[in-house]
Amino acid sequence: MPDSTPQSSSQDEQQERRRQLRGLIFLAMAVLVFSLLRAGIHHVFTPGWWRVW
Repeated sequence: MPDSTPQSSSQDEQQERRRQLRGLIFLAMAVLVFSLLRAGIHHVFTPGWWRVW
């Protein structure tokens, strides 16, 4: 039988939020990488782009 104490419930929610955050970060990174690859490295990083800074 699962524990239904408030402390246990709070820990479960915290763990679930961490999983959701990791998933959202992973999804954002995947979208970023896909967008960069789709646009083409030469269009994103044009010659001399590093001199701008």
